[in-house]
Amino acid sequence: MTSVPNTAPPVLTRTQPGNPTGGLIAPSAQPATTAGQLSTLDPIKLFNRHKWLLGAAAIAGIGLGIAAHYVLRATYPVWRPAALYTVLPPIVSAGVDPATATNEIEMNRFMQTQTRLMTSDTVFLRVTEDPDLTRNAPEWSKSFMEGGRINTIRALEQLKKTVSARVIPSTTLIEISATSKYKIDATAIVELVREKYEERTRETSRSLIDNQTRELERQVKRTDDEIARLQRAREELMRRDNLDSVDDRAEATLVQLSQTNSELIVVSQNLQQLMTQREQLEADRNSPAQIPFSDSLRAEVDREPLILQSKGQLASLEADRQGLRNQGISPNHRTFVRIEAAIKGQEQTIEESRQRLLRQRFDGQLDSVIRAQGQLTAQRAQLAEQANTLQLRLTDLTRLISQLRDIDSQINATVNTRGLFQGQLITLQGVAGLAQSTRIILFQRETPPNSLAFPKLAFMIPAGLLLTVGLVGGLVLVREILDQRVKGPSDITIIPRTRLLGWIPLASEDPSGEGAVETAVRDRPNGIVAESGRQLRSAIEKRVGGAVCQTLLVVAGMPGSGATTVACNLALAAAAADKRVLLIDANLRRPALHKVFGLQESPGFADVSSGKRTLEESLQRTTSPNLSILTCGSKELRQVERFGTNSMNELLASVRAQFDLVILDTAPAIVGGDYAVLAQRVDASILVVRAMGEKRGLVARVRNELTDAHSTFLGVVVNGVRHAAGGYMKGNIRAAQEYQSNS
Repeated sequence: MTSVPNTAPPVLTRTQPGNPTGGLIAPSAQPATTAGQLSTLDPIKLFNRHKWLLGAAAIAGIGLGIAAHYVLRATYPVWRPAALYTVLPPIVSAGVDPATATNEIEMNRFMQTQTRLMTSDTVFLRVTEDPDLTRNAPEWSKSFMEGGRINTIRALEQLKKTVSARVIPSTTLIEISATSKYKIDATAIVELVREKYEERTRETSRSLIDNQTRELERQVKRTDDEIARLQRAREELMRRDNLDSVDDRAEATLVQLSQTNSELIVVSQNLQQLMTQREQLEADRNSPAQIPFSDSLRAEVDREPLILQSKGQLASLEADRQGLRNQGISPNHRTFVRIEAAIKGQEQTIEESRQRLLRQRFDGQLDSVIRAQGQLTAQRAQLAEQANTLQLRLTDLTRLISQLRDIDSQINATVNTRGLFQGQLITLQGVAGLAQSTRIILFQRETPPNSLAFPKLAFMIPAGLLLTVGLVGGLVLVREILDQRVKGPSDITIIPRTRLLGWIPLASEDPSGEGAVETAVRDRPNGIVAESGRQLRSAIEKRVGGAVCQTLLVVAGMPGSGATTVACNLALAAAAADKRVLLIDANLRRPALHKVFGLQESPGFADVSSGKRTLEESLQRTTSPNLSILTCGSKELRQVERFGTNSMNELLASVRAQFDLVILDTAPAIVGGDYAVLAQRVDASILVVRAMGEKRGLVARVRNELTDAHSTFLGVVVNGVRHAAGGYMKGNIRAAQEYQSNS
């Protein structure tokens, strides 16, 4: 048995006041997985369980496919002749790269259009109106004949169902085909549809080419008129503005404008210098201090005749003074004083003359600057006006040149457009008589087929196989979904708020040998059933945690579920773990513990609960250490009503004081309500169900009653699980047995 808990262990708490047993209860049960039953179906398990049925269905399907093939071949054969067309890329003008003129989208669109045209009502109507239809396809046409003539409406509707056209993937081929039980008639129908399609295509192509030719001729005439108009406009512009040498005039005007602008820049610079010089001179003249005459101006004044004459007279006086000194005449002498006074007077005269001449020269220089400034100002205005005139003239010439160039550009563009239209017209006229002008060419004519299109063994056998296996598999799946029985541990998980405590494999699949399954832990300790009992003991200990759980009720859902087997092996496993264990046979309706352990049926539980015997007198020892049995007791004293009396409470209180674990085996839940009464007085309970036995509804009902009791409901144990319920289980059982055998 393998413990497979699907939720966290519950926390056990003491019973609320008023619980007569002083047992344990659990808080509200945590909801189990909410997945539906479909999510718990294991395809591998399902296949292993029904593989022989599916195999038989597969064989039957193959036979059905073969039989259906020959029946359909004899009663309703289907012939499918076909014709093939190949599609060419569009014809492009010379110099144009075909790769750029054609793309995959355009080709696919064209091919899809042609398939629709092949099966259009126009083509089908022409076929039905052609007398060759009744002559070449008499058997097919027979069903549409009315009054010696074919009913075109009914025949057209049938052609829509019979004839089809498709693009063959990854090719440039289009297939047109027809299906019928008459081989020759189907071939004739394909031929007629092909001919009518080609006839309509030629008509459409001719009409299209004629329309395109007329349109291109109109475009060529329009471009010729536009070219003539533009040429007249150019000549008129040249004649009106005398523009024979417009480029030379524009170039000469540009040169003159450049020269004038250069002169204007020089004059502006000179004028700026004069203005600066004038401002400086006027500032010097208006200065409150003496005018700071330049050295050059002073040197120029000193070269004046008046100054030179005055300086000569001064030099003569200085020579006379020096002569008096040489003669030793005293400076105080009258002659010396007179000469000294004359020298000073002459020096003053020279200085006054110099200042007067400097001022005259300064004023003259300022007047000269003012006059030059005026001249340059007038010259600059003249040059600016000349530059403006030249700029206006150049602008007009540039505008005229631009107009001429625009007209020339329009003429060139119109000429090029005319060339394109003319080239397209020549190309269109050249290809008008070619077969490939429609871009679709017959690649393969229709011929009577050599093999049937339907039925085919390669299709009928897989179809029969798929049909039968799918039908049987669907029925198996539906049965699996509708089957409410607990088939394995996984079915417990789909019951809301139900915990899986563990499971025990079918005893017959235990490879450890023969023996009583109820005492497998003692008699076959290395077997899988024995190991399941030990794992169940561990699962219960894990579930209750550290809480006190001395009394445990084991309830079966239905008779034969194996509650006694589970209780016995659980008791033996707990006793082997050095626990003092008491196993009570509380199944007063069909007791079995005395048979399992080879003990006397009485005295036992009925005798103790009725007060006829004491507990010590009724307990029986077993060959297993630490394990005692309280059998059912005397038949005349077995009364299920005693489960709800105080004597039952006293008995449980007494055994709690003497044993570590007390296990009660009671009657199945479907037989009576014994378990519900006992569940109110024990510490915990578990439900045992047999695989392929109880239904999930019964499990849910018993679970609800055990959960609502004062005791703690630990979970469900699934007994008798077959390996067929899971493909992995048989291998696990074998591996576990081999491992223990080699230890």
